[in-house]
Amino acid sequence: MNTIIPSFFLEKGEEMNYTVYVDSIMNRYKKGINEMSNQKKEVKSLPPKYVSLPTKSSMIRSMSLDGWGRGDIGRTLSEHFGTLVRYQHVRNVLITPLKKK
Repeated sequence: MNTIIPSFFLEKGEEMNYTVYVDSIMNRYKKGINEMSNQKKEVKSLPPKYVSLPTKSSMIRSMSLDGWGRGDIGRTLSEHFGTLVRYQHVRNVLITPLKKK
């Protein structure tokens, strides 16, 4: 297939056929994926003041009050417990009001 790509898709003065264009798009995409996978978030260790709390939910609420982000809370608790604590679990704990006794 030797279709010429319209100039508004290309850089100034560039001219290429469809196959070369698709290959260049795929290379840019793969390069972006590789760069994103190399950027891993640093996981903070769980401070001792949270370890003494009785439940994961109480840890989540306390960490949120201290300014931790939801993603950071999930990653840190996952590291601490050795099991996955999902962002969705953290969010649900934070948006659900406590039951009155």
